[in-house]
Amino acid sequence: MPNFISNDHPSPSRSGRRKTLLIFPRFQLSIIGVNVGIILTMALLLWVAVENAFRDLQPAAGLSVNEATFFRNYVAYQATQVRIGLLVAGLCGIAISVIATLIMSHKFAGPLVRLRNYFTKACDGTSPISELNFRDGDFLSEFPPLVNKAMAVAQERGARNHKGE
Repeated sequence: MPNFISNDHPSPSRSGRRKTLLIFPRFQLSIIGVNVGIILTMALLLWVAVENAFRDLQPAAGLSVNEATFFRNYVAYQATQVRIGLLVAGLCGIAISVIATLIMSHKFAGPLVRLRNYFTKACDGTSPISELNFRDGDFLSEFPPLVNKAMAVAQERGARNHKGE
């Protein structure tokens, strides 16, 4: 089962460790919040439309007493069924949306966190700089070769300047 919260440091998913999906909470939770807000707004609009439609049926209850009672009960039953259906559909939609957004944002946030950690390690100067790599399927996959080439050029220039002193 995936771990949904991280302390902003990605854990390698190699060697059987659990995968952490929430690696950049501020970004990922913002996207999820917007997504859930849109779904809730649409559900509210749908709810109001359905309620208005059932309310508009009430004047048709001016039939005979027996027919009117049956009609009112039938409309009440159908309204309850629609409300339950809307509630179940909305909750399923929100759950699917949150999971899909979390997985997709993980593919985007992961490279950003890796870049941040890479440059933090490069700036501290205490450990050798290794090559930057992203996971398969991550977005921004064009960055590692560019960053690695730029770092190699910077190290080469630094070595040349150091020799020249």
